[in-house]
Amino acid sequence: RDRRRHCSGYCLILESPPNIPFQSLAQSMVLLLLLSPAKALSSSGLKSVPARLTSPVLPAQHASVLRNARALTQAQIKSLMSISDDLASLNHQRYAAWDKAQTMACGGAFDGPAFKAMNLKDMDKKHIEAAQERVRVLSGLYGVLKPYDEIKPYRLEMGTKLDVNGTNKTLADYWRPHVVQALNDEFRAAPKGAQKILVNAASQEYAAAVDFDALSSDVEVVTCEFKTNASVYAKQARGGICRFCVTEQVETIDGLRGFTGDEGEWKFTGEREEPLSKGSQRIQRILSFERGATAPKNKGNKKAKAPEAAGAGAGAQQEEDEPAKKRARTGSQKSKK
Repeated sequence: RDRRRHCSGYCLILESPPNIPFQSLAQSMVLLLLLSPAKALSSSGLKSVPARLTSPVLPAQHASVLRNARALTQAQIKSLMSISDDLASLNHQRYAAWDKAQTMACGGAFDGPAFKAMNLKDMDKKHIEAAQERVRVLSGLYGVLKPYDEIKPYRLEMGTKLDVNGTNKTLADYWRPHVVQALNDEFRAAPKGAQKILVNAASQEYAAAVDFDALSSDVEVVTCEFKTNASVYAKQARGGICRFCVTEQVETIDGLRGFTGDEGEWKFTGEREEPLSKGSQRIQRILSFERGATAPKNKGNKKAKAPEAAGAGAGAQQEEDEPAKKRARTGSQKSKK
């Protein structure tokens, strides 16, 4: 129905756009998704990127972490991150050549199971822009990233005991106040009366970098729990639910419950409420999903060819394959006993 206002002989007609209730114009929602980064790196990039990549929102804090990381010796990198000599050498070389390293979009750089499932690289412009608005990747080196944010090849996990300011035990401790401030800034920019939802699809190691209790009081926290006997499937589901929210334009908690995976392998099994942290007065919703016993094999599990990126290629394949090599060695040792 037209809404008319008469004044000084003029008639103002306020019309609702087609198929959109008039009242909804004054209301909206903000739904952000938290995701962990990947150890493996790629160089294939995103299908659709802007002329200029965006910059991470915590440059000063990133500079502090980078300065400390670049000061590490190869032996220190190996010890702090519990990685092989080859990986320690690779990452030491990355820091040594940091100023000349090639930049790339965050969403195109990470290449682990979660990012393969989210598949940002195959999204069209509309969906990758939606991902830019919603997906936030937690990072040990950058704090928090958007898909279009420019980064350089690195490996620095959130649980690393790198004391940046003399008081922190891990990088997660350092980033906690800064990451939550960045998230709060985004939520505060939302229209008045907007519903605000933070979906935690990150691993425990990376979620530790968010001080959930310090979030604005009007932000509702939803944590996704994926029950499976293989961690790789849980990682795929974390990326999968991010893709689901972006491509299906999920805007409510009820919409989140509709996630079923790429081939119907996941099923929503229930939800519960728990304190945001031990002793917290705030509550989070935990949505549980279970992978079926007869779920189809994920096509993304096939071994991919090694990326040929300058500064990422060989190292990316090394980082991706090292856990598998360790499992193979362990299995071989057990069989000899």
